[in-house]
Amino acid sequence: MHRVHSILHWSHLWIPLVTALSILIAYLLEIPLLAYVPVALVSSILILYDIRLLIIPAAFSLQLSQEYWLGSFGLGLPVEPLLFLLLPISLLVIVKKEPWDPTPIAHSPIALILFLHLTWILTTALLSEMPVISLKFFLAKLWYIIPAIVVMAVPVVQDPKTRRMILYAMIGGMTFVVIWFLFRYAELGFALRKVNQALKPWSRNHVDFAVGLCLLLPYLLLMLKHEKQRRLKKLLAIAFVLWLIALLVSWTRAAWLAIAVSMVAIPIIRLRLFISAMIIGLISLGLSIHLLTYKNFYMVFAPDPRYVRAHDDLASHLEATVAFRDVSVAERIYRWLAGIEMWKEHPVAGFGPNTFYHFYDHYTVEAFRTWVSLNPERSDVHNYYLQVLIEQGIPGLAIWLLLMFSSLTITYRLMFKLQGFLKDLTIASFFSLLMAYVHIFFSNQIEAISNGPIFWFSIGIVAYTHSVYLKNKGTLT
Repeated sequence: MHRVHSILHWSHLWIPLVTALSILIAYLLEIPLLAYVPVALVSSILILYDIRLLIIPAAFSLQLSQEYWLGSFGLGLPVEPLLFLLLPISLLVIVKKEPWDPTPIAHSPIALILFLHLTWILTTALLSEMPVISLKFFLAKLWYIIPAIVVMAVPVVQDPKTRRMILYAMIGGMTFVVIWFLFRYAELGFALRKVNQALKPWSRNHVDFAVGLCLLLPYLLLMLKHEKQRRLKKLLAIAFVLWLIALLVSWTRAAWLAIAVSMVAIPIIRLRLFISAMIIGLISLGLSIHLLTYKNFYMVFAPDPRYVRAHDDLASHLEATVAFRDVSVAERIYRWLAGIEMWKEHPVAGFGPNTFYHFYDHYTVEAFRTWVSLNPERSDVHNYYLQVLIEQGIPGLAIWLLLMFSSLTITYRLMFKLQGFLKDLTIASFFSLLMAYVHIFFSNQIEAISNGPIFWFSIGIVAYTHSVYLKNKGTLT
């Protein structure tokens, strides 16, 4: 037993190492299954002694997962099976309240909103145009959300030792991908067209990668501030610089915008004007959408096929974005217009979760069609708010906006109520959530296996911290 405890003591180092090594060997030998055998063996043997030995490789593997398709069923390997195993374990933790007690989360209003969110997804799945696909989506949602909150977020708040393991596992996994990406991209000459190639096999595309960087960056800064060991602090500082370089050369405009919004939010928060700024922003966005759709005014932005294309350098890339001549911008508008027409047909319950791809082609506006509109990647509407409206109707979007507004508002208020590490953890969660909400205006990253659990991890931290504050200090004002 002493040997077992000795092994467990160093688990935060050797388990991520074994995970990374097995994945690397599988990639070099081109035998994907090899990536999962060592992880499965280690986890199945040692999970009997400590469930953290399943949580750590899951946290580390978030950014190292590849999507495989079994018919119409997509699976992110190796992390999704690990999260699937953590789902029943999370339910046992809830029942037994050991080794951590997640039940205080129930006292936060975020828990009620999350319950409504999942209940409405299930309702719309049962009413779906394609119920089998929608029910699969609902089940996958459960193992994205519950383990991320119960066995990742809760111990990060409750248990300082486990906190370090989980956060360093997440940061370590991302740093591994960043180093791989920078070396590979340097070999490819940092060419804009080759960014996705440089990320293979770890990330599906540069958007997934950049969003993961943004969502985890506040937690990297958190650990950099609170780490007491000099060597680790230096390593974290190096990782921070590498992450910033990777963000810059990922050529992901939404990530740059999310960083910019976060920087602008800092003085607004210090002036305690964030809630007012958020309300003004939402009203302005609503008015802009109304003006664009009024009497089909959006048709003035219909692309000219002679000019709409992908670009090879940053200057033309940004210039085309502003002029609506970049192919990805034009394709987004193409799908957004189709999505609005779909919503008009099923305004209350929507078409059903995860069904947009199967129906949108019948609702498109041909004037916005481009050479990428065939969509061989089977990608989504590229706006999560609109996607929720299309697939879950007005109630689904209302619940989602309530979750967004309440999570940001509660976290913002907690910043001024808490002290020490909990305060900094809350600030990290706030900025991670803020950047997530910016990103999903242009993508569907909440559902990406590499980034969705990080989002729900942040939601879990906020819900748990808020519930503890309510219990100990009274209602927020």
